[in-house]
Amino acid sequence: MSSHLPLENFTIERFRGIKNLTVNNLGQVNVLVGKNDSGKTSVLEALELYSNPWSSLNWRMIAERRFIFDDFGDVITWLFPIKTPEIKQSKVSSIIAMQSEGSFAIRSLKIPEKKIENRSKKVIVHNLVVDIELTPKGKDPTTRRRFSLAIEEELRSSNPSFERTLQTIRKDNELTSTLSGDNPYLRTNFISPHTHRMQPDQTETLSQLIRSGKKSALIDLMQDVDQNINDIEILILQDSRRTPTIHFLYDKDQLVPLSAFGDGVRKLFYLALRVLTASTGILLIDEIESSIHTEVLVKSFSWIMKWCRSLEIQIFLTTHSLEALDALIAAAKDFQSSFTFYRLSPKENQVKTFRYDLDDIHTLRYGMGQEVRW
Repeated sequence: MSSHLPLENFTIERFRGIKNLTVNNLGQVNVLVGKNDSGKTSVLEALELYSNPWSSLNWRMIAERRFIFDDFGDVITWLFPIKTPEIKQSKVSSIIAMQSEGSFAIRSLKIPEKKIENRSKKVIVHNLVVDIELTPKGKDPTTRRRFSLAIEEELRSSNPSFERTLQTIRKDNELTSTLSGDNPYLRTNFISPHTHRMQPDQTETLSQLIRSGKKSALIDLMQDVDQNINDIEILILQDSRRTPTIHFLYDKDQLVPLSAFGDGVRKLFYLALRVLTASTGILLIDEIESSIHTEVLVKSFSWIMKWCRSLEIQIFLTTHSLEALDALIAAAKDFQSSFTFYRLSPKENQVKTFRYDLDDIHTLRYGMGQEVRW
């Protein structure tokens, strides 16, 4: 991977429950640990928003991810921190603020939120004015861009099937020009512990992978889990109403649908698809150990790190598991200079971060027998 990572330092001044968190000297593989409610998942969400703040769809996905089964309007509000004393008397409810260093064009992001509640229409409108500092590709001076994003959400409804709508009301010409020229956003993939269950149909992504010539790499990983998996096919069966489905060629002569396999196989299949189709971006994995058996953790993590290095993907992941941490340390032996580890420790007005490289964490874990997760 290039010596210039997309994100080399990243600071969250305010986002959700986080205030004043900094992770410096980021590597290609970045592991976040800490107690419950220390902000690990929020860091991943902040990175996802920072990577593409221009997209109303991105705002929607991030905001609704935690409320996906709720008929809960006003979810955008929960991306913003609780009102701080310095702005308590103002009309602005709170501010999201972040900044970074690295090869990514965006340098800082600041978003004050203003809400207008319209009960006659049963909606809340969030008027967001997004201020961005960026360094366009091939240029030195930092420039500023500002655009408005109006996000409309329905208030709590008695109908659980209502749809929330998010709409971009206005973008100025300067922004449109910037987007079409420098494309200052990072391709991101956010993988939660249950994403592979919520997005079962991966035929289009698999087709893209096959066209790129990387199907054999996918089969290699699946065979680490089950050696009887020989191939992967997209089939339309006679009784399936012409719907294509993914099948494994199993034990040389059986075609078995992906849905017939256990949760671990489906999780690794989904992870592999995301890795192999996400070059030159960032990969955000929450609770990476979820659904994966401890026996295949080292092989799986080695495979992920190998392909992320080959495809120039920067990884940010969280874990609670000591077994997963041991597997990551073992898998990282060939990626020593690119592996960094951060322990998050919330204090009164900030989240302190403690950074360790691979040698540090190896010494603390095995040489001194310390608990390194919190």
